[in-house]
Amino acid sequence: MKRIAMLSAVVIMGLGSVAGAQTLAEKAVAEYATATNTNCGAKIAFEVDKKTVKGEDVAQASNFMWAATEAFDTVCRNVEGAKDEVKKVKTVRMVKGAKQTFEFNKEKTVLTYTTDMQGGSAVPRDALATWLPTQL
Repeated sequence: MKRIAMLSAVVIMGLGSVAGAQTLAEKAVAEYATATNTNCGAKIAFEVDKKTVKGEDVAQASNFMWAATEAFDTVCRNVEGAKDEVKKVKTVRMVKGAKQTFEFNKEKTVLTYTTDMQGGSAVPRDALATWLPTQL
């Protein structure tokens, strides 16, 4: 419930200044990351690529990072042995691109999550929750 309240605050604040929205979005992402890392017993850094996510997209970035953290939470809760596998991921980087893709570089332990930032955040959440167990 606290995540939803923070997410709503980011969206509302996103209507104000970009700098204010960025600060709030960063705080929201940090809160989501802390909850996910606690739930999964992991130490994952969740990052928004500032080269591709800028301007008005900044306020929406936290929605899409929420999707990533929720996907990890879902996998940790529902897939046997997933917590041990999730610990292999050290960084989740969200990039804005032409279409939604996921790529896990096992050597660098980086999961790159590309989204067009269109539609709702439930779409990438569900897609990542389905994709993730097949890649770890």
